[in-house]
Amino acid sequence: MVRLLIMLLIAARLFAASGAATAKPADGATSASFTFSKRVEETRLRFTVRDNLGNPVRGLRAEDITLMQDGASVSAFTSFRETSNSPVQFTLLLDDSESMRFVIGSEQRVARLVFRDMDQGEGNSAALVRFATTSVTSGPAPTDVPKLKAVGLTAIYDTLCDIADESRVGVSRANESGKRDRERILVVLSDGEDNLSRHTLADAIRALQRADFVVYPVTIHSRRWQYRWQYVGDAVLEQLAAATGGQVFRLRNYQQLEKVIADIKAGHRAQYEVGFRLREGEESGFHPVEIRTPNRTWEVRAKTGYYIP
Repeated sequence: MVRLLIMLLIAARLFAASGAATAKPADGATSASFTFSKRVEETRLRFTVRDNLGNPVRGLRAEDITLMQDGASVSAFTSFRETSNSPVQFTLLLDDSESMRFVIGSEQRVARLVFRDMDQGEGNSAALVRFATTSVTSGPAPTDVPKLKAVGLTAIYDTLCDIADESRVGVSRANESGKRDRERILVVLSDGEDNLSRHTLADAIRALQRADFVVYPVTIHSRRWQYRWQYVGDAVLEQLAAATGGQVFRLRNYQQLEKVIADIKAGHRAQYEVGFRLREGEESGFHPVEIRTPNRTWEVRAKTGYYIP
């Protein structure tokens, strides 16, 4: 009987100690059982500014720009800098579908020139991707461009999604290894017409924006159509460029492309990068942004927004 009473007393004390450990702490006290953490998220936006003559505008400061986020002005930046020599991931996308049969020879000659003069400095990379019904990657920094033959239908949206998805995998690996993030430039030689893709133009734009690609479509217009918008793919190319902060080039012939590539490279040597915090409680999806400068004659090129998973 005595032994039973002793056991009951021990059990009662253990129960009381357990209740005290789980009781709500008094005001001002802390509990090691609960830890509240808050993750502050931010994003960065790269942009270029050109004057009314097309020359890069340099020397801007944070107070010289206004950043609109979801229609409201951002009050403070987490970072602001002018970049001049960022590593570049350069991808040349060649349309070798049946619709390009009249210019396929020029595409191949231009591609050889582009990669012959490509800067292979530290952190830079270059790749050639051909597409028609499906896409074919010729590998990084090709020493020679394979012979092109214009056959098949055109799946440009599917190809753009594939390029963007592959790049996002590479970006994740680079972030994990601590390497510097690279500028991603995509030059697209195409008429912009798609007649096969499973994806839509909206899908392609969304994928390219998430992968931080800046797209520069290049299309050839004969002199007869130079001042007329008669090509179906023109509107597609315009949307790809506008959504990613790039520019469309309409050329009379591919001999002009060498200068275009030089202009693209020069523009990316005079970029700005601004960092800002995401708004508290922002929902998943697309959020529009806009960069404004005090001079309305200047042209600002930047992607039109960012995505939250």
